[in-house]
Amino acid sequence: MGDILMQVLYHSDIASDNSKFDFFELCEYVRFKLINRHPHVFKSKKNKMTSSDVVDNWEEIKKDEKLKNNKDYSLVSDIPDTLPSLSYATSVIKKSKKAKIPVKYEELDFNIDAKIFDSEERLGKILFSLVNLFASKNINPELVLRNYTKKIKKKILIMEKLSKDKSISELSQIQKEKMWSSINC
Repeated sequence: MGDILMQVLYHSDIASDNSKFDFFELCEYVRFKLINRHPHVFKSKKNKMTSSDVVDNWEEIKKDEKLKNNKDYSLVSDIPDTLPSLSYATSVIKKSKKAKIPVKYEELDFNIDAKIFDSEERLGKILFSLVNLFASKNINPELVLRNYTKKIKKKILIMEKLSKDKSISELSQIQKEKMWSSINC
């Protein structure tokens, strides 16, 4: 912690020498940011927020900050392309579900017993079998999943541009579905 504080003081001193900001301005900015980003902690206790409300509010605050700083905001812009493909796909899926974007998944051609989802071992076996199938065909499953997920992410970005001044969450489910099905990637 001492090393981190030393770096903060060092960089603040450099910034002050260059008439950018000083340590006290930095502290005030950090204080403002903490209070602004965590109203559930620092603001009125009248509004009891669930953990889901806190996460939703956090997303809205980040969006507002990026818009104020003239940065393009996207639901999926903070998902690093460098994540391993399963984590990447999971992150894109979670963000799209949160905004109720109608990302469809292909139905598997074989029947899967609902009980299979009760066991991580069985799911691991299915995933391993799929990877084995890819390997037998000399296909890299990591690249296949990454490329498909990039298409979904691109489709979400296009959808956001088409929705113009509205955020996707403001659109009706019917509007979202029409828009989603009209975008070809």
